[in-house]
Amino acid sequence: MHKILITTAIAALTAIAPCAAQTTTTRVTTTTTTTTETVTVIKGDVEPMIDGINPGRWDLSRLFNKTSKSRRSSTKIGSSGIYAGGLIPVGSHAGITGGWEIGYNNLLCAEWSSGSGLPKVSIGAGFGWEFQNVGHSNILTCQNGVLAIAPAPENAHDVSSRIKHFHFTVPLCVFIPMDGSFGLSLSGELHLNTYTTASSQWRLDNSEHVKHSFKGLHQKIATVDLTATIGWRNTIGFYVTFAPMNPWMDGYGPQYKTIATGATLTF
Repeated sequence: MHKILITTAIAALTAIAPCAAQTTTTRVTTTTTTTTETVTVIKGDVEPMIDGINPGRWDLSRLFNKTSKSRRSSTKIGSSGIYAGGLIPVGSHAGITGGWEIGYNNLLCAEWSSGSGLPKVSIGAGFGWEFQNVGHSNILTCQNGVLAIAPAPENAHDVSSRIKHFHFTVPLCVFIPMDGSFGLSLSGELHLNTYTTASSQWRLDNSEHVKHSFKGLHQKIATVDLTATIGWRNTIGFYVTFAPMNPWMDGYGPQYKTIATGATLTF
């Protein structure tokens, strides 16, 4: 009986020992979740400043290298129009009393601008006439190509004398905008004086009509005028022109300078 109990106990201890010596392994599974952040850049008037090489950084150099659309330069055919005004002699002008002018100031015109609201530069081509009157009972005479002013005969009535100039014009102009199309225009105008004539006429006591015309005169081929215009460049403006050069070659005609004031009509 004692042997049976001892044998049973030994068998039980033998069965428990392997279980006590067994190592339990627990497997831990780790799940990693990756979150991706998407950045959307909306392209509009502002150019993105994200560095293309390092997307996580800002490329500030693009802020300074960005070209504004409003400052892009452009070249186009400019506006054209007509002008008309009065001539006023200044300085020593003998018998010159005044006159008037009319012309087409930009038959052809090329204009350059660096952007909206900024000054514009233009160069053009046009033509015009000037009519200069002689008064104070004076007439025009011409000998050997020299045009001169002389007193009218004592018995002369209704004395009228005039000098006519025709010229081509090359204006170089800078327009400075002040408010939209309203602004100030400053220009230097090259006049190519191609044709000039003069005439005098009067009546005598016996009602005889006397008239003299002169051609082949010696006007300066090229002169320069300075003009300032204020107004709306696409409609109407008002100008003042100063002609600082004498119109005749030295010794071939009366020496005088003029100021012109008038209006321009642009279309």
